Amino acid sequence: MSGPEISALFKIHDSHIERCMLARFESYEKAFAEVQTKPSDDDLRTIIDDCLATRIRCIGHSARSIDDTIGSGAVTGSGPQTTKEKLTYQSGHGQDDVLRRWKIWRARTNLKPPPPAPTPIDNKQLDVMLPVLSRAEFDKDVSKLESGSIFGFLFIDLDKFKSINDGPGGHAAGDRVLKTFADLLVQVANNRGWAYRYGGDEFCMLLPNHTLVEAWAVGHRVRREAIGLRTAELTDGLSVSIGVSSMPESSSDPTQLCDLADRAMYASKDAGRGRVSCSNPEIIASRLQDIIDNGSLKLGSR
Repeated sequence: MSGPEISALFKIHDSHIERCMLARFESYEKAFAEVQTKPSDDDLRTIIDDCLATRIRCIGHSARSIDDTIGSGAVTGSGPQTTKEKLTYQSGHGQDDVLRRWKIWRARTNLKPPPPAPTPIDNKQLDVMLPVLSRAEFDKDVSKLESGSIFGFLFIDLDKFKSINDGPGGHAAGDRVLKTFADLLVQVANNRGWAYRYGGDEFCMLLPNHTLVEAWAVGHRVRREAIGLRTAELTDGLSVSIGVSSMPESSSDPTQLCDLADRAMYASKDAGRGRVSCSNPEIIASRLQDIIDNGSLKLGSR
C-alpha cells in the first residue's frame, strides 16, 4: 500500500472511533430520555468512563485492523474503501452494544411482577389535591388509637419548600413537588400504615405495630428516597426533616404522639435539615449499641 493509502486508512479509523464514542453517548441519551430521568453526577461519570473505555477498545481494534490491512494491501478488495464500508457498518451495529444491553435490562424489568397494589382505603377521605389521606382522617384515626397499642408516628416537613414556590415555576412547581413526594409516601406506607397531609408541606405517617426503632428506620427510608427524587424542580433531590415518636415508648397517650414527633422534627431542622430525629434518642442509641455488641438488630417483619 502506498503512503497516501495508509494515511487515508488512519483517517477512516479515526472517524470510526469517533462514531463509536458518539454512539455510546446517544445510547445513554436515549435510555435516560425514555424513562424521563436526568442522569446524576455518578451516572455522568459512569457514562464518561464507558465512552473512554470504548475509545481505548476501538483504538486497539483499529491498530490490529490497520496492521492486517497493510499486510494484505496487495489483495484486491482489502484497501481503504473496503475498510471504510466495513467500519461504517460496525459503528452502527456490532460496536455499539450499550443500547442492546439497555434493552435487555428493560425487558427483564418488564418481566418482573408488578408491585402490590396499595392497601385499599375504604370510606376514607383523601386530601383535596394529593393522593394521601386528609387532615380530617388523621384526626379521626389518632382519636381511635388505644393506649395499649403499638404505633409508630412520623412527622415530616419539606425543607426550604418556600424557595420552590417562590422560584421560576411558582406555585405550580410547588404543587408538582408535593404530588411527587405524596406518591413516594403512599409507596412507603403500603402494607405498613397510612400517610396523611397534615397541612401545607407537612405530612404524617401512622405505622401500626412499629416500635420507635422500626418507625425510625421507616423515617430514614423516606429521607433517602426523597433525596433520590429527580424532577425539573428537584434537580438535586428533595430534603426533608423528620421527627419520630411511638406509643407506648414515647408516650402512652396517643394525643401526644403528634406533638412529640413535631418537636423531634424541629430538632432535625435545628441540626441542619435533611435528618431524622426521635423523641427518645436514648432508645435508638441503646438499640444501636445492641448492633455493636451482638452484631445484629432484629426488626419486626413489615
